[in-house]
Amino acid sequence: MSVDLDDLAVLILDEADRLLELGFNAEIQELVRLCPKKRQTMLFSATMTEEVDELIKLSLTKPLRLSADPSAKRPSTLTEE
Repeated sequence: MSVDLDDLAVLILDEADRLLELGFNAEIQELVRLCPKKRQTMLFSATMTEEVDELIKLSLTKPLRLSADPSAKRPSTLTEE
């Protein structure tokens, strides 16, 4: 193993749905398995597929789900580029 994960405190899985779509399921599962049990894990996904739900079950403890409300109005001070 070329990377030591013993001191890892936070694991961030961004674009989890895309990683799974691209075929990285086995690699993600191996990474989660090798990480310390006492860590904070953040998983971000644009869509909640069955595969993402399985990854949540594998990698998160007491998950908190936050989602954007598409009916909410955009703040007038927000500039998007």
